[in-house]
Amino acid sequence: MGRNARHISPQAIVEVAARLFYANGYKNTSLEEVAKILQVTRPAIYHYFKSKEDIIHTIIQQVLEKVRAYAEEILAKPQPAHRKFEELLHRHILLILENKIEMGIFFEEQKNLPPHITQKTLRFIDEYYSQLTHLYREGVKTGHFIDKNPSLAVQTLFGACNWAYKWYNPSGTCSKEEVAQLILEMLMRGYRA
Repeated sequence: MGRNARHISPQAIVEVAARLFYANGYKNTSLEEVAKILQVTRPAIYHYFKSKEDIIHTIIQQVLEKVRAYAEEILAKPQPAHRKFEELLHRHILLILENKIEMGIFFEEQKNLPPHITQKTLRFIDEYYSQLTHLYREGVKTGHFIDKNPSLAVQTLFGACNWAYKWYNPSGTCSKEEVAQLILEMLMRGYRA
């Protein structure tokens, strides 16, 4: 168990900690448990992270970076607002299905995070939902979406997708892409004009 920091990577620490946070909860997971699974000492973890809080902050940051990356890519495309909106929803679903553990932590552990992390996360979510609401409004103007409260529509659509991490089984009969497409079609049927 005496391996040192040279034998592990920060991402390996994050991945093991994420599995433990997801299974046991952030508050119920110790760095000692993370170190034991990695077969290193706690000081080896401290070489990369000052605290357990730094690790969960990294997990949350990685989720936000993935969202930011696909959102920037889609928003830069020269396509109509309604297509961007539906593509963002599709990518959001895939993000959840492909990152079940990280998304579970993102949604379940917000209440246990330090205020500065929660505030930063909520600002990001507000900006993201603001962009989505704008796209929905544009889709209404062009006759592609029904004329309902745009903010409520966005919250409903994306909120419904967010729970996929709870029930999705990667060993099931449908691929992630099939599940994402089915969810997208079912949800958008209620919002297309």
